[in-house]
Amino acid sequence: MNVLFDHQIFTLQKFGGISRYFVEIMKRMPDDINVNNSTLLSDNFFLKTDAYRERKTFSIPLLKKRTKTELYLKVNDWKTLHDLREKKSDLFHPTYFNPYFLKALKTPYVMTVHDMIYERFPDLFDKSDPTIAQKKETITRADKIIAISECTKKDVMDIYGIPAERIEVIYHGHSIDPKVEQPVKGLPEHYLLYVGQRFHYKNFNRFLQAFAQIHAQYPEMHLICTGKKFSRNETELISRLGLSGYVSCRFVNDKELAYLYSHALCFVFPSLYEGFGIPILEAYESKCPVALSNASCFPEIAGDAARYFDPYDIDSMAATISEIISDARLRSEMIDKGLHRVKGFSWEKTALQTAALYRSMT
Repeated sequence: MNVLFDHQIFTLQKFGGISRYFVEIMKRMPDDINVNNSTLLSDNFFLKTDAYRERKTFSIPLLKKRTKTELYLKVNDWKTLHDLREKKSDLFHPTYFNPYFLKALKTPYVMTVHDMIYERFPDLFDKSDPTIAQKKETITRADKIIAISECTKKDVMDIYGIPAERIEVIYHGHSIDPKVEQPVKGLPEHYLLYVGQRFHYKNFNRFLQAFAQIHAQYPEMHLICTGKKFSRNETELISRLGLSGYVSCRFVNDKELAYLYSHALCFVFPSLYEGFGIPILEAYESKCPVALSNASCFPEIAGDAARYFDPYDIDSMAATISEIISDARLRSEMIDKGLHRVKGFSWEKTALQTAALYRSMT
């Protein structure tokens, strides 16, 4: 069987969870499934660093970001449409939601839905953003839909009215390997860890307020964040809360991230909504206790290995985290449960289940 993946997410993302997901499953496909990818031009880190592809992608340096994206989209769209019209594959798996491919499609196609954040929180996004309309068109017309959690499946059913039999739940894996962690210099002795972006639905500002309570109780406690530098508004809030010098942000690779997890007293995931939550698995694998919201898919993924709080209640958040960092025995029990829980998730399992779905469609 020949499966064609398109370029979309590899054009749009240099780094990112969705592009990593597609690379992880493409490179693990069983021998009876031949993977093709229509991407010609890309700066995506994961696509370039994995050796599963015989044909390399190319980059064009020194172009302004907008000009580069427009050029990449035009060239990669052309290549994908050419491949679809030539019917070189038995099945098509688009990597994002632009419906450009529908006019040339001659095979069944499957869509992966990572979350329904745009639909659940429409006020947080630009009204001119076409993503919501594009998602609805490509998802509702797909022959099969992969949802990355039962929570996401329910959202797709509720919002689009799609019957359950068209949707297959296939969980994500994770890419953290604590055995090859890389030390991070200058870390405080005691710290909490926050990983990832800090959009509104990520609930970071409430978490900062909860951390202010924790810091008042434990003055030597720090908060380490990963990702982009703090915005001006975030820096101002940190200052107003009296946390300057105790909250820092670092951009790290996977090996350094494993080190941050393994040396943190607790990883905190305060989001109001997630489609899955890969950092939960990363923390479990790295022997890091987890405190997280009792919202969306979190109980489904984390099970009984985490401690939960109300993400809208700052006091609840602070109390839950404080309970973990003050009790070494509890942390040890949580670590053991996390190591057991994470065994149920892997990219190998994701790829095998995805391959089974492909075979069922042809």
